[in-house]
Amino acid sequence: MSLADLVAEEFGALPEPDRSARRSARGTAVSAGAAVVDEAALRIAALERTVSQLEHALAARVATERAIGVLAERHALSARAAFEELRRNARSQGRPVAELAREVLDGLAADAPPAADPPCPVVVADGRS
Repeated sequence: MSLADLVAEEFGALPEPDRSARRSARGTAVSAGAAVVDEAALRIAALERTVSQLEHALAARVATERAIGVLAERHALSARAAFEELRRNARSQGRPVAELAREVLDGLAADAPPAADPPCPVVVADGRS
């Protein structure tokens, strides 16, 4: 009961007849609104998980495609044969193809030639560099 209802009752006035019904309906609407918000929050969380999984899958796919290209070039294989070799090695080691592909790509940095010496400074006519 609200303060207005108590005051009205004290002075002998009747409270609004459908005030409690409106209050009850408002409470139901708030509960329904909260349920919709909760459902939307759950849906957003599920979509964020899906996006994260798709980003991870795409990154793994890109790494695998790059590794296939590296293996094909190194061993003069077709892309299909390079993939089959990558997959065969992954299966024999009980590892995901993407993990092995990442190792192939990580090996590129180790195989890279050392960086060239920095260029010599240019000497200007007045002797400054």
